Amino acid sequence: MNVSHMKAFIERILEDEKRVNIQKHLTKLSASLQNLVGAPTDTNHQTEVSNRINELHKVLGELSQGYDAAAMKKLADIGALKFFTSELSEEIKAAQGNNQVTPAVIKQKADELTNERDLYLQALNGFMSNTSAFGIESAQLEPGTAEIGFLLPRELFKDELPGLIIELRVLNRVMRAFSEATLGPGKVELAMVRDISTTDPNFFFSLNPKTIAYLAAAITWALGTWHQLEQIRNVRAQTEQLEGFTKEDIKLFDKKIDERIDAAVKQKAGELAALVDGDENRKNEQRMDLDWALRHILARVERGMTVEIRFLPPPVKEVAAGEEAPEQPKEFADLAESQKILSFPKPGDSPVLKLPPLEAPSDEVEKGEGKKKK
Repeated sequence: MNVSHMKAFIERILEDEKRVNIQKHLTKLSASLQNLVGAPTDTNHQTEVSNRINELHKVLGELSQGYDAAAMKKLADIGALKFFTSELSEEIKAAQGNNQVTPAVIKQKADELTNERDLYLQALNGFMSNTSAFGIESAQLEPGTAEIGFLLPRELFKDELPGLIIELRVLNRVMRAFSEATLGPGKVELAMVRDISTTDPNFFFSLNPKTIAYLAAAITWALGTWHQLEQIRNVRAQTEQLEGFTKEDIKLFDKKIDERIDAAVKQKAGELAALVDGDENRKNEQRMDLDWALRHILARVERGMTVEIRFLPPPVKEVAAGEEAPEQPKEFADLAESQKILSFPKPGDSPVLKLPPLEAPSDEVEKGEGKKKK
């Protein structure tokens, strides 16, 4: 996550804090606990404390639901997970549930968390002010636009520039395959580089929101497909550690995985190609390109590639009283749905899927046509 994307994310969670005001809930809880400390047997004070804790837990739970998998990872990366999710209230509930703990100890715990969170919020606001002083602005999207980010684990290219170039070439070709399929004949778009992070290379590209929606749906399909095969993969890994099993035995698992992957890819590529405008020749060409793209996505997801999507729907037009507001464009509704479930597993030590050929089928066709022209 580069500085501009980090700033945009911190801006978001600070807006969430303004909206739900977790600190206010913590302050109210502290006041109720103080009352209980003064009269620990008062049932009204006991009920009030329980209600305050439950309210805090509910608000934090609702806030957590608004963060997709990518946002939860960012919260963890910047140390905010404890302060913007139900982890905070769980600590207090755990203290409350301990019969050996007195109200004074629970209050001490709540106050510690309140002060710790307050200092953290001050640090976030300081970050926002300091970056602005250096002219660093948050990465913002224009209404009606979207971008897609690919994080490439260094193991994919072994820190070698030629390997990184190959990975970028594959990403470009994957995006082109979906662009051609979704926008129609002759409407291939150029992916524009929005941002680059370098710790683990993370490239953000802007494309037509419809293209990104189709691509995001394909990636969620890839995650679901690989999840279905995880059991076979785990049995394969366990079998490798057992004595008496040969490489030929292990190949049986690989064969079964390959068969299922092959069937799933062909089915998905066929479904996507059926939506393509044009004659059967074009549909067939697109089916082969999408088949190639899906296989590359699957192989790289297994090796630790993650994907993030960001989008900003077009502004809602004002309507007269009594009129229904227009529906959100379908591609943005689809993006919102995909964003919720883009959760990536940790990569395994020994990938099962082989990296597919670098050349897409249509690239080979273009080369052949070029030779004929010569």
